[in-house]
Amino acid sequence: MPKTSFYSGTGLQNNEVSTLETYVADAEAAKTASEAARDAAATSATNAATALSNVGNSEANAAASATAAQTARTASETAKTAAEVAKQDAETAETNAAASATTATTQATNSANSAAGVSAYASAASTSATSAANSATASANSAAAASTSETNAASSNTSASTSASNASTSATNAAASSTSASTSAATATTQASNASTSASNAATSATQSASSASQAASSASSASSSQSAASTSASQASASANSAAASLDSFQDIYLGTASSNPSTDLDGDALQTGSIYYNTSAGQLYVWDGSNWDAAAFSSASALVASNNLSDVASAATARTNLDVDQAGTALAMAIALG
Repeated sequence: MPKTSFYSGTGLQNNEVSTLETYVADAEAAKTASEAARDAAATSATNAATALSNVGNSEANAAASATAAQTARTASETAKTAAEVAKQDAETAETNAAASATTATTQATNSANSAAGVSAYASAASTSATSAANSATASANSAAAASTSETNAASSNTSASTSASNASTSATNAAASSTSASTSAATATTQASNASTSASNAATSATQSASSASQAASSASSASSSQSAASTSASQASASANSAAASLDSFQDIYLGTASSNPSTDLDGDALQTGSIYYNTSAGQLYVWDGSNWDAAAFSSASALVASNNLSDVASAATARTNLDVDQAGTALAMAIALG
């Protein structure tokens, strides 16, 4: 059955339908390619993230490898140093062994020489025995001499062995003495260093003690000065207090404060001083002691004349004119009478 186009029956020509279908196919292909490109981009992004992570891991691994390499290098250098020390120790041991072998060879030579001496003595004994066969008396004497010589040879052999043993012991003792001497020298050096350090510390302590003593003396001097100043200040304060008390007492001897009636003594109970004043609360008047009586003070506000009032505040103007000996016009009466 032939394929029916989606655009059949739309009135479009076959070539137009074919073109549209081509466009649709191209669009679908472009969509598919776009989706594939998107998926590829996502895959690339994932791969890039993975690669970045791998780079970070590689850097960390490289750093760890560098650290491990440095550690291995340090260990290698330490092992190399230890090997060099071991080599030196081995060479020293070899030298000591060679010296010991030389000493043993010398001792063996000494033993061989002693054995040769023994053989010589034995040969002399044989000769003496032959001579003894020729003469019984000489033989007896020679036999005795041979026995003595043999004994001496045995003693010599024993002495040689003892000497060898003594030599070995002396060598051992010498080595021990050398070691002890080295140890003693090292100990002496250490003790000398410790003694020097102790001397230095003692000198430092002495300097610090002298400084502390000087500071203590300065502090004591300052404390003495402060004590003296404090004593002076206390004396001055006491004098000031006494002066203030005396001033207050002197003031209170003159100003007696307030009272409702005339006081007969001052505030301390002493006799009144001339010029003492007090304010009478009953009369509302200030009073002054004249030595025998309390007089009302002339400057009582109730009877005072104010300059700005121009004598308008006197109790009686006529009486005032009479007292002043002037008439109402202000002319002096005595002058008028005198003039007639």
